[in-house]
Amino acid sequence: LVAVAHLAIMPQWRYRVHRWETTDQAVYTQTGWFTQERRIAPISRIQTVDMHRGPLERLFWLGNVMSATGARATVAANLWQLQELTDSTLAVGLVGLFEVIGLLAFAPIAGAAVDRFSRRRVLQAAQMMAKCASIFLAYLTFTKAVTPAAIYIAGTVVASAATFDTPARQSLVTALVPRDRYVEAYSA
Repeated sequence: LVAVAHLAIMPQWRYRVHRWETTDQAVYTQTGWFTQERRIAPISRIQTVDMHRGPLERLFWLGNVMSATGARATVAANLWQLQELTDSTLAVGLVGLFEVIGLLAFAPIAGAAVDRFSRRRVLQAAQMMAKCASIFLAYLTFTKAVTPAAIYIAGTVVASAATFDTPARQSLVTALVPRDRYVEAYSA
């Protein structure tokens, strides 16, 4: 019942709060529910940004997309598996707590480690940690020995690895892109 109400109300609400339209002369935007703000941008004032990407940049961003997709699929699979094991929303919610514990435990040292050691090696080590945790969890699943504790531990390890992965991946952009194109590389 709540989902049906959500599906009926939310598209209309979003359309009323955020709306835009493009014509040959201008781009019109409107935001706000109680107080509405409208903006008009003439087409002649809209600027274009030229993007140039070399083969290394394209491979790097393709790798980012693949890595992020795999990480999100792993999280979804872990949550689904925990729900199937325990049939408890509390147990599923605890996954987030354990991930935060992993993030908070290593966040203070992750950036320093990326600056101190080879960025490539830190990224490879972080990816290897996440891969090992996933392989360990897959092994436990196939042998039917998986427990909620194993899922929590794997989630903590993957989140800890992501703490090192993110700054290492972001700092690699400076090695791939010329200095005058940093802004457009980070915005892509």
